[in-house]
Amino acid sequence: MTRETQRRAIEWGIPIFIFVAALAPRLPGLNLFLTTDEPFNIRQSTAVVAAFLQGDFRSTYWHFYPGLTIAWLNGLGLLFQWLWTGTAEPFMQFIQRDVVELVGAARLPYAILGALYAVAVYMFAKRLLGHRVALVGALLVAWDPFVLAHTRVTHADAPAAVFMGLGVLALLVHLRDPVMREQVISRCLLLSAIGGGLAMLSRSPGPFIVPFVIWVGIGDALVCHAHGSRDILRRRWIQLFIWCVLAGIVFVVLWPALWVDPFGTLQRMVEETFDKVEAGHLVFFMGQPTLDPGPWFYPYVIAFRLTPIVWIGLFIGVVALVWIGLCQKRNVKIRCEEMDLWSVGLMGLFVLTLLAFANLSPKKQDRYLLVLFPFLDLLAAWGLVWLGEWGITWSNRSRRFMIWGISGLWAVLVAFHAYPVVTHYPYYLAYFNPMMGGLPRAVETTLVGWGEGMEQVAAYLNVQPDAARTYVAAVPAHILLPYFRGSGENFYTNDVALRADWVVLYVSQVQRLAPSPEIVRYFRAQRPEHVVELFGVPYAWVYRGPKLITATPPLGLHRVQSVPWEEAPLRLVGYQVERQNDSVVVTLGWYAPASVPLDYTVSVRLIGADGRWLAQHDGWPAGGLLPTRQLRPGDYVRDMHVLEPGTDQPVHSVQVVVYDAASNVPLGAPVDLPLKDG
Repeated sequence: MTRETQRRAIEWGIPIFIFVAALAPRLPGLNLFLTTDEPFNIRQSTAVVAAFLQGDFRSTYWHFYPGLTIAWLNGLGLLFQWLWTGTAEPFMQFIQRDVVELVGAARLPYAILGALYAVAVYMFAKRLLGHRVALVGALLVAWDPFVLAHTRVTHADAPAAVFMGLGVLALLVHLRDPVMREQVISRCLLLSAIGGGLAMLSRSPGPFIVPFVIWVGIGDALVCHAHGSRDILRRRWIQLFIWCVLAGIVFVVLWPALWVDPFGTLQRMVEETFDKVEAGHLVFFMGQPTLDPGPWFYPYVIAFRLTPIVWIGLFIGVVALVWIGLCQKRNVKIRCEEMDLWSVGLMGLFVLTLLAFANLSPKKQDRYLLVLFPFLDLLAAWGLVWLGEWGITWSNRSRRFMIWGISGLWAVLVAFHAYPVVTHYPYYLAYFNPMMGGLPRAVETTLVGWGEGMEQVAAYLNVQPDAARTYVAAVPAHILLPYFRGSGENFYTNDVALRADWVVLYVSQVQRLAPSPEIVRYFRAQRPEHVVELFGVPYAWVYRGPKLITATPPLGLHRVQSVPWEEAPLRLVGYQVERQNDSVVVTLGWYAPASVPLDYTVSVRLIGADGRWLAQHDGWPAGGLLPTRQLRPGDYVRDMHVLEPGTDQPVHSVQVVVYDAASNVPLGAPVDLPLKDG
């Protein structure tokens, strides 16, 4: 093999190795479980594909994201599955199959995209930081647990991160290359514009690439102009104009809704975006559910999601920059490529400016800044390689010995970085930096759980007696029900849990105390039938439903002889009064013949023989868990009140009053229930 052949083999072999290394952990188990947004994304993307094929271009608007890259990637995956299976079923009918049958194929393009991105990182970084940094950085990206987790699910975060990252890296290569920077339009500038357009078609923070490209382009032009390049400013303005035009063309061409109603589509997108941003997003941070976790959220969760190796590399990189600055100030000669520092500086600028931009919005999630992780991996790789090369330069040992030794050390560090990929399969999202306490600490301080383990809940429920007839309340139910033999609904209001056969609390629901703190605490005080744990941490608790809401009158209650408030939306139909030690337990039965317009409070009073009140208990029905507006027509409710008279005087009767606490207006006249009927 000639030297030229060896060079070409290495030139092609390294990208192929990176692609295979990145794809290998992304392919297994693509259909094992669903994440929270995937059923919606798959259904909506199939609707977009169907609308496009039917010529209904206006209906290709489906989200304020705008999320078009989800639709096209999912469509490609489903088309591949349809062709691979060779079914005679029409494609339009095939894509309407159950989501569990489609999820593996829908995820496949994301896995391939993630692997190709690792290769692209290597190819671009090689031009910016050298081949050693590029190789180490690409492997850190390929095996980054957080990046890996999101590049194998059908969501807009991965496409936004990939295309935005490609746009930024390609721009930096264009500006760094002395030939490209003089061209009005180069291959890298074209790739950057395409990446920018695709990023904007994905989701926020994709549009941030536009101001960043403009800032960097103008800044570079001003620096060159200050050093005597008179025409560089005009050329850079032309290049930026071309970049914006090309990105805009990509944005329009791949979004058919813009073909028929450009202004209406953009106006709708902007309005919905601001509505969503202002509404915030309920998260969990530092032990508290909140709509706006504040400016420390992203630094904390990003550090929690990085691996210790990336931490070490970033720390070394910061130390290296300080060291280089001190040496240059003292005119000490050190080995340092000027363009390395230029690239590192602009990557760091991208990280910091995007971090500041993201903090402007109260709506925050760790995955919204997925795009930063490959850049942090590259910066960490630069720190690790810089330290190794510094050691080679200053060592007294033979250069060959040191090169092999340092290369072996880099390989070991990359292997440690990849270790969570092996230990956390297939729940890569459950990985958190062990140096910050790992998953146990994450549960206490930041939002955890995106659907991992819910398929295990379904497996448990499926083996219970009469599973096909049971009804489950869960959040999120739409990722449990595809695997469950029975039926159910999302536990978005308290009443759903009070009418279900089984109730499932998920870790993120418990953290956010949703749908209400009272219902979460009620179930957490019970003993669960089953607990699903991931890596030793509980993720889901399965309880038997209390069945306080039924379709038939509650058993064991005495009928009310004369039904009060016959025209009211809430009627008392039964009761029971029992003595339990020093307490009196009053159980009421309620019926809702129609929707209840208000949240009524039930007041139960114990009346003595002389007419005095001995005790009183006010609260919503079902132990204070049921706002009456959540009742559905035909519902019966078992409602228990525990009162302590606190006196030896006997209880003569029980009085029940129902009223609107906001206005203090009663539903009707008080109802007296005699003890002899109890």
